[in-house]
Amino acid sequence: MRVIPSARTAGDLHTVAAAYNNLGRAAADAGDMSASVDALHQARAIFRELEMPAETSRTTWSIGVAQLTASHFESAIRILGGVRQEFLDLGMPEEAGLAGVDLIEALLATNARAAARELAEAIIDEFRRAGLNERALQALAYLRETANVATPDVARRVGAYLRRLKDEPALLFVGNNFS
Repeated sequence: MRVIPSARTAGDLHTVAAAYNNLGRAAADAGDMSASVDALHQARAIFRELEMPAETSRTTWSIGVAQLTASHFESAIRILGGVRQEFLDLGMPEEAGLAGVDLIEALLATNARAAARELAEAIIDEFRRAGLNERALQALAYLRETANVATPDVARRVGAYLRRLKDEPALLFVGNNFS
């Protein structure tokens, strides 16, 4: 919070937006969804002003995840579906896939199992075309195959695995566990 006034005075709007984005994520982690969404909206407005579509989409994604965390599933589905399409339009299949896994979590929470399964299949195809890690495809296939019985926690664990896989490309996924 101390960074924002000095960065704003210096005219460094990118740093202001990044600080708001970090505040929003920290507030979400602390369970303060109202403060999270407020800060993320501030960040998104600045990224839009700076004409930074990828950062705008990433911030919108964080807003969708905050809605998901707060169990506002219909709002999360709407936001995450839109941001997923934005990432695809920007040629960012990995981010689109990760946002899609968050969307699958929301779909499973609303018992939209057929839609969750179809989305998992689409993400697998996108990852395959992009040449992404084969281990990611295995985890996504697991999510697709279990969509008829999976809980939202399964999607959350697959998403956590995919995020770790970026830094640990040899990380194994076995069923609902990874190591």
